[in-house]
Amino acid sequence: MKAHKAYLGYVPCTYASLAKTFISMSLVNLVIKHKNTVILGHEDDRPNTEDYNLHLHDYTTLGLKLMSIQSVYFGNFLSYKIERMLLEESDDDLEIALRSMSKDVAPLTDFTVLIENDKFNKYLRTKKYGKLEKAGIADLTKAELEETIRKKLRSNYLYNLEWVDEPTHQVSKFNIMLEFPRVGESPERLLVSLEYKPAEKVLRLLTAY
Repeated sequence: MKAHKAYLGYVPCTYASLAKTFISMSLVNLVIKHKNTVILGHEDDRPNTEDYNLHLHDYTTLGLKLMSIQSVYFGNFLSYKIERMLLEESDDDLEIALRSMSKDVAPLTDFTVLIENDKFNKYLRTKKYGKLEKAGIADLTKAELEETIRKKLRSNYLYNLEWVDEPTHQVSKFNIMLEFPRVGESPERLLVSLEYKPAEKVLRLLTAY
């Protein structure tokens, strides 16, 4: 894009930052770019067999191939919302996500994180020790690790929400990506899977990657 007159630069958005959060509140999603192809939305009454550019940007002069689909599909399936830190105590997006798993909802700030003793000693302190060490949290006690995870719950979105309904067990769970800063290096990411127990206001740690 450097050859384009409108190009000013870019903001790195791989990891969480105030700049990334600010951009997520104002940046409009126009297209999805895959290699040399851009995909965008067109009018819903235009068939998907046609490719049409509703934007002022002339993508073809940049050497890009243009494809388009009806906006109702582009908006629902291809629009991407940049991850951002949640700055308020409550958040509508999180509440809607949680309500998809349970009619009982409370702000995540009201929940405590539970790591069972066996999970801590026989899983996190052994199989996942290297991952925790990279994140700088390998030497934390169980209580300290629980509190560290709890404080970071509002630093990202919830993913892979799932309701497991089996004869032997029923579980509501979700994943969340946590970032831990490191001096002189990129932050270390830890994907945590938590069981959602709204009646007790408890999030029970299931796995960590």
